[in-house]
Amino acid sequence: MKKIFLSLLLFLSVNLLFAAIPAIVENQEEPVSIAKSTGNTIGSNSWNTTLINRCGYGGDCHAVQVVDSIAYFGDGAYLEIMNISDPSNPVRLGLIEMPSLIWDVVVSGSYAYVADGDDGLRIIDISNLASPTETGFLGTSTAGAAWDVAISGSYAYVAEGFDGLRIIDVSNPAAPTETGFFDSDSGYTWSVAVSGSYAYVANDTTGLRIIDISDPADPTETGFFDTGNQANGVAISGSYAYVTDGDGGLRIIDISNPAGPTETGFLDTDGCALDVAVSDPYAYVVDNNYGLRIINISDPANPTEVGFFNTDGYAVGIAVSGSYAYVANGFEGLYIIINDLSVNIDLNFPEEYSLTQNYPNPFNPTTAISYQLSVDSNVELSVFDMNGRKIVTLINDYQSVGYYTVNWDASGYSSGIYFYRLKAGDYVETKKMVFMK
Repeated sequence: MKKIFLSLLLFLSVNLLFAAIPAIVENQEEPVSIAKSTGNTIGSNSWNTTLINRCGYGGDCHAVQVVDSIAYFGDGAYLEIMNISDPSNPVRLGLIEMPSLIWDVVVSGSYAYVADGDDGLRIIDISNLASPTETGFLGTSTAGAAWDVAISGSYAYVAEGFDGLRIIDVSNPAAPTETGFFDSDSGYTWSVAVSGSYAYVANDTTGLRIIDISDPADPTETGFFDTGNQANGVAISGSYAYVTDGDGGLRIIDISNPAGPTETGFLDTDGCALDVAVSDPYAYVVDNNYGLRIINISDPANPTEVGFFNTDGYAVGIAVSGSYAYVANGFEGLYIIINDLSVNIDLNFPEEYSLTQNYPNPFNPTTAISYQLSVDSNVELSVFDMNGRKIVTLINDYQSVGYYTVNWDASGYSSGIYFYRLKAGDYVETKKMVFMK
């Protein structure tokens, strides 16, 4: 498989660089930082995009997440923490060395959760950005390697290759423990995204697997969709799963019925689609040697490419914040690229936080809950029973300004009155809904 072959080459290559990186770090030199504009004409290296900066120490950059103007990205085995409030002049705040090459990083609260290949899940206390420290870790199983991680509530969901999906209780970050696991029996688990009661797993040649995680100790497969090539990455937005399918490009899957997902649309990118981030109305796809592709998904049945930036090297990881895309670009480091379209057009962003009444209401068994964010925020959307007990967390993630819709499937719950609560920044609102079987 193309990606496994690439991974083997990367592991061999990166070991040659690790010896040089500590000397740079010890001297606290500034990262490579090259601000430049490449123009925006079709036929050149870019279209509707501009390179703002490139930073890193020359380590192999596979992972990036951006939260509150802070970028967390892998630089070989080092987790770099940089202030990017001015993207043209990123400033390092801190760093910490992991045992192995960093494949993914997710930030939730005061912790960064790192998928560290053969060295499993590492939990890093980032309450002091200048001095991050490892709080706890959980090694991989015998045949697995931690490639990707998602956080929801008090659980970490780790994509672990041949060993499938592992569900880790991180309520005590100093002593994470495995609660459950799902082995798909075939394929190779590269990536995972969590929304509501489901984990969506990109499982290589066996496509997208939809796993019911309402009982974390006993995850079960609800449905699947064979994407046809190599499902490498997955992102969830509203009722759709966006799957990067290697040579098959971007697949857009309707997951409104988790038991019977169907393909709505697709776009065949030029290279090998490895990862995706969604910020409406765009999907940002990293396409290996073909760099960043920007796809308009306002009509999911007819996605169209509206911009690109051909990075040097191989683009493997992506994060989006506002108009900026942050591309993990292997040995070329972290690329900061602006989507000129999102700057030049009015995206009609909401002016205030809002939680709307679910629809339909009453409902049986599914209903849609919509909300809007006027500021990039840590978001928690939860459902409570009549006694005030939290029964499910639908969203627990950092989300960009915009409009969102989440479906809740109440199958398995009793008829009655329930409450749903949105917490976003300082905003808190609760509404009532009625489930009638």
